[in-house]
Amino acid sequence: MYLSLLIFILYSMKIFFIILCIVLLWIYLVYFLEKRYMGFGTILFIFLSMVTLYFGSNKDFYRLILFQLYLCCLGLQDYKTYYISKIWGVFSLILTVCFFDSIHLSGILFSFIASLMYFCKQDWIGSADIGILFVLGLILGFERMFICVFIAIFIGLLFYVFSNKKLIPFITCLCFGAYISILKGFTIWYMFYGILAL
Repeated sequence: MYLSLLIFILYSMKIFFIILCIVLLWIYLVYFLEKRYMGFGTILFIFLSMVTLYFGSNKDFYRLILFQLYLCCLGLQDYKTYYISKIWGVFSLILTVCFFDSIHLSGILFSFIASLMYFCKQDWIGSADIGILFVLGLILGFERMFICVFIAIFIGLLFYVFSNKKLIPFITCLCFGAYISILKGFTIWYMFYGILAL
């Protein structure tokens, strides 16, 4: 009886938190993008929340949902405008503080590589890409960040081949890669490592 009540309360808190994040998503979409993205954004967020509930750890559930909210808003922003404003630096700082106890300095290697690319060929990568790679690298670490970038490049190539657009919303691609990586990045990394070791 008490166990059932405790499970009900825990799931109720999780559902309430998901609803709260959906409201924050709506506020972001209404004030910073367009209302027409509300339906798609809501469906995407609910779908990702169900995936997070199934695959994510209970211990980090609330941080994973916040990370998911960050990725949804950021990905939709980049897809719609191809521009990331400086306000995202504040959101990124808040997110980094939420993950402060699990920061990985090894993951920022990718932002240094992106910085070199930026100075050599500025039309390949933007300054916002470097900043987002830095933040994601801190949160994900080297192994998961490697998987994130690999997935992002793959999605970016598919986008380039199957769309008529010449620009790739790379941060949107990174958001997809980061979401998959934070849930199953180590599993994919060790799977690839096992294949390469054969």
